[in-house]
Amino acid sequence: MDFRAYLKEFEERVVLGGIASSGLGKLERVSAKNGSLDDTPFAALLGKDIDTDMFLVIDYYGYKKKSRGFKKWISKGEHLAVGKGKQVKQIDVLTVHFNSIRFEEVLETAPDMVRLFPEFKSRILIERGFK
Repeated sequence: MDFRAYLKEFEERVVLGGIASSGLGKLERVSAKNGSLDDTPFAALLGKDIDTDMFLVIDYYGYKKKSRGFKKWISKGEHLAVGKGKQVKQIDVLTVHFNSIRFEEVLETAPDMVRLFPEFKSRILIERGFK
């Protein structure tokens, strides 16, 4: 399995598709700053951002991978306007927890990806340090 290719397709088809079709994810407060796992090999494996302009965070077992749209908004300082000039440390953003994505959701949004999903999930757990 080409891990990076599967990851990109998983985020595009399962996560974004699940948001559109079944309401996957929920609003949660997320730090506007980088987290403690952002500069780890685990984060490097999963990539630095999600390729969408949508405000989105995928929580991969503590590593909060932020969307390009969310990062652009922060880098422009738009969050300062929300805080009326004060620094905003956390923002409500649509968050999808990877560990909550069920086999059935993969089957519904991308049936051809089901076969490799257990291997993909297992690799993420191993890379995160869970055995």
